[in-house]
Amino acid sequence: MNGTPHEPGSGLYSAAVTYYQPPRKAGLWLGLSIAATLACCLPLGIPAIVYAAKAMGEESSGDYAEAERLTAKARSWTIAAVVASVLFLFVGFCFFRTSAPS
Repeated sequence: MNGTPHEPGSGLYSAAVTYYQPPRKAGLWLGLSIAATLACCLPLGIPAIVYAAKAMGEESSGDYAEAERLTAKARSWTIAAVVASVLFLFVGFCFFRTSAPS
């Protein structure tokens, strides 16, 4: 009965341990925040990039709670950048449409 825990008949058993690892989402928001910054609204996109990069760092270090919190902030800033850009384009279109000479 001397042996390693994994040998059959050794009398030693080890329990299988599973770890919870949430799906990786921080990288998704980093790409989207970079796209929103370049295509939409630079002032609102920069904080989105910063929060997404921090979230990726926390996620890789194993602090999933902090990564989720930072990912939520990155998502909010990215959405704000896109919405601000759409509103700006809409207002600009309406303004120039009404002020154009007939």
